[in-house]
Amino acid sequence: MKVRELLQTELWSKENHRRILAGFCIGIGLCIVGFVAWDRFEVHWLTSGEREAARAALAEIDSIEAAGPLSDQEWEARAHQVRAKVNASAAAARTYRDTFVEMDLSLYFLKVETDRANLQRHTAGKREIPIDSAFGGSVNDVRAKLHKELD
Repeated sequence: MKVRELLQTELWSKENHRRILAGFCIGIGLCIVGFVAWDRFEVHWLTSGEREAARAALAEIDSIEAAGPLSDQEWEARAHQVRAKVNASAAAARTYRDTFVEMDLSLYFLKVETDRANLQRHTAGKREIPIDSAFGGSVNDVRAKLHKELD
């Protein structure tokens, strides 16, 4: 093709304008659909690694709660195991939902620790720490929510 023929070719015709505009709109539409799909994935999907780590941590917290009165040394040893499992759950978190489950596990363990502290304070005749008003809900609510999500 000669230079004269190239210069006579109209590059910005109505047809080319429509093609470019259609391609741009399709690209924007695909970006929006991709973002919405990614957002739904992040909010609603619990990864298998987090599910297993959270189940192990939940079982450990349930066992420490069901153990009844423990000596201080036994409590510290079991609490250390629970913290290790909760930290493993935090390390396995990949999505937003994983992070929310990990935060619920931490809250559940904090409530169990506070219940133990309240029991010790009550037996010593001191005022209890009001946990339900501070954290919202009871230990049973958090436990039920976690069991529902992880089973």
